[in-house]
Amino acid sequence: MNRSYFSRLFRRDVGISPKKFLLRLRINEACQLLQTTQLSINQISEKVGFSNPSVFGHSFTELIHETPSAYRKRRSFNNIQEQHSLEWQQINDILGHLSAVQQST
Repeated sequence: MNRSYFSRLFRRDVGISPKKFLLRLRINEACQLLQTTQLSINQISEKVGFSNPSVFGHSFTELIHETPSAYRKRRSFNNIQEQHSLEWQQINDILGHLSAVQQST
């Protein structure tokens, strides 16, 4: 299959070029790694297929609208908030049960 023919078919069926699709796939994987690992940004850059960390940083920022380090910081802060929110909900549930037991005795 001819490269330009493939690209044309891909764009028609997917809505973006194969190059943009691959970039989005790599950046999406990078987002997952930034949230779930302690790998350095350079390691993540390499792991998702970028040979130059600067190009990775520029591509990430262009697509996500924040730097990889800002993304990691924001997402880890949100995860901490979610964890504490769940803990407070559990505490409130326990207090609610205790209150119900005290009222029934």
